[in-house]
Amino acid sequence: MQNTMITKIMLADIISRRCRLQLEEILSLQEESLLGPKIRMPARELLHVFFDVEKSFEIRISESDIAKGRFKSFADIWTIIEEEHMDCKRKKDIS
Repeated sequence: MQNTMITKIMLADIISRRCRLQLEEILSLQEESLLGPKIRMPARELLHVFFDVEKSFEIRISESDIAKGRFKSFADIWTIIEEEHMDCKRKKDIS
């Protein structure tokens, strides 16, 4: 549980640095589109978030996630991180 909270704070920190909102604001707007009227992140900053997330969480975000619109909110990105970590754990368990 604590690991989950630390990971969420790490993600909120990445996003908050790119849109200049406080960490608490990001956490309260988890379902809002990062490009939408409440957060108003510039598109170029969303690209930086993409690379920051891949690097910080040591994951690869698939093109299909982007094409399906799954990289648009804190909650969506969090789901991708969780899925990638679960996939990685499954692969280790199989080995």
